[in-house]
Amino acid sequence: MGCEMIELQDLLPYTKKLKLLCIDPDHAIRQSLVKTFSRIFAQVDDAADGYDGLNHYKINQHDLIITESDLGNYSALQMMEQIRKIDPTQHAIVISHNKDANSLLSWSNASIQGYIPKPINMQALLDSMHKSCSILYAEAQKLQQIEASAKIKEQKQQLQEHYEANEKKLHEAIAYERKRLGRLMGQERDLQARLKDNENKLSAFRNIDDLTGLKNKHALKDEISKEGDKALLFIDIDHFESINTLYGMGYGNKVLKETANRIGRFLPSNTELFRISADEFVVLMLAPTPNQELLLSQQILGMFQQAPVLIGDVEFDVSFSMGMDRGEHNKLFAHAKTASQEAKEKGRSQMVVFKNDSDYVKRQRDTLYWIQAVKDALKNDRVMSFYQPIHNNETGRIDKYEALCRILDKDGQILSATNFIHPAYLAGLTTKLSRVMIDKAFKYFQHNAYSFSVNIGVQDFHEEYLEEFLQYKCDYYHISPERVYLEVVESITINGTDETLHQIQRLRAKGFNITIDDFGVEQSVFSRLLRLEAKTIKIDSSFIKNIDTNLSHQMIVQNIVSFANRIGAKTVAEYVETRAVHEKVCELGIDFSQGYYIGAAKADVLEEEPMANTSVNNIA
Repeated sequence: MGCEMIELQDLLPYTKKLKLLCIDPDHAIRQSLVKTFSRIFAQVDDAADGYDGLNHYKINQHDLIITESDLGNYSALQMMEQIRKIDPTQHAIVISHNKDANSLLSWSNASIQGYIPKPINMQALLDSMHKSCSILYAEAQKLQQIEASAKIKEQKQQLQEHYEANEKKLHEAIAYERKRLGRLMGQERDLQARLKDNENKLSAFRNIDDLTGLKNKHALKDEISKEGDKALLFIDIDHFESINTLYGMGYGNKVLKETANRIGRFLPSNTELFRISADEFVVLMLAPTPNQELLLSQQILGMFQQAPVLIGDVEFDVSFSMGMDRGEHNKLFAHAKTASQEAKEKGRSQMVVFKNDSDYVKRQRDTLYWIQAVKDALKNDRVMSFYQPIHNNETGRIDKYEALCRILDKDGQILSATNFIHPAYLAGLTTKLSRVMIDKAFKYFQHNAYSFSVNIGVQDFHEEYLEEFLQYKCDYYHISPERVYLEVVESITINGTDETLHQIQRLRAKGFNITIDDFGVEQSVFSRLLRLEAKTIKIDSSFIKNIDTNLSHQMIVQNIVSFANRIGAKTVAEYVETRAVHEKVCELGIDFSQGYYIGAAKADVLEEEPMANTSVNNIA
């Protein structure tokens, strides 16, 4: 809810079916919590100690627990340990007079959803409860959707088995009658007709959408394959997932049925409406008149803009991202869907005509090209590690190198990560690249004493392999973790999950150095950065490349250097391209320089002579 104050009624949509357990030795506090939250929870129980709380939980399996940390002989930590054995994902919020670091760390390791100091700040408690209950509500909705889908699938399977069983019986009857009656073809023709009718019903059943009664994507495929000029309008409901999340699948299904009915009522005779997936529809036009699809899309958008969909007493403002293509080819559906995705990118609530040379289509082709290029490079060992020197501005020498990813294409050209790293992220390939880069860097630096840095991305933390993998490489190549710098972009440290931050802290505890990359471009929360004990901060290149002439950037960088000095971290300036920039970097007290003025990234640079002494004391 952004910066808005959470109020009690804001929890009601998420809590009305949930059970709450309040545990506190203080009778007055316990009764106050019960009285307050009984109005919004389906069930609220209370307990005075850990034993009583555990027994209550075993009986009622509460969705959320609010507990005092100090429960006497049987502590809240002991109680939660037993509860987690029953349900490892149990949500809990702790209230406590105890504010010492060891207690906070113990509860942080217990993966609780909130830690509220006493006396209780009700706003902080409501914030933690809102976060926890919204997660529980979303999980319940997802489970409900899965169960509903399974039920529909089971019903369809039963009907299909019924029709198939009938079909088998009819085939057997035909064989029997042929043998028994021989030439009595009249009866055989009757059975054949019944069999054909049964096949038609089965085929129709497979081609009909269960919810709306419209034809589905299988029927659309058959229609598109037929000869003749056609136009296809792909209709995607904007933000439909929010309706299911906030109001439940029941409301979502009613919105879909009303949307289908409303569109279908005014379609001209040469058109047919199909439901393709949850929130996607298609209007297929046969022998369309000039500009018919354009007029039709405008009418649909206008109709829903003027009249919201009303379900009970709830109004839903429904809009669409539409895509269109026409012709006699079999790519109508794919082209129209691509155009609808372009409409989403342009702001939704509009229709886009597919154009093979549009910027969006070109970007999609480029993305697919780079994804395939990365896959080929990984498959054929054409991922390369280049090393760019990092210059110590105090000693004037090269102390360490950054490992930068490159790939060698089929034509022998070396391609920069700028081109392929985002497509690789979209395709889920960045962790594979990271594993290769880590191995190549460790293998290269095992024969010298240089420190080196490798870049770590958000997907690497999500897959939770780094600690074991990095330690194995250190042991295998006999490299101390103190020589290894892990470059983590600032957005991960600020917006990452608690588990991501815990991984970073554990890596730091093992001796790996943490470098905050691209520092200064995010809205930094310095308290979270302090928890990471970062060894190095890399100042974002946007502040460095023209720092010799930009006074505003100089002031920003001075503040970053001052902050780094106070927390005991070294600073690195990226994008040092000229002598003037390097001199200004040294003047501002930045510890290290990196960029083309210091040296370009190369496959093998360690045998070269370091650049001439250019420490701040030697710059004229």
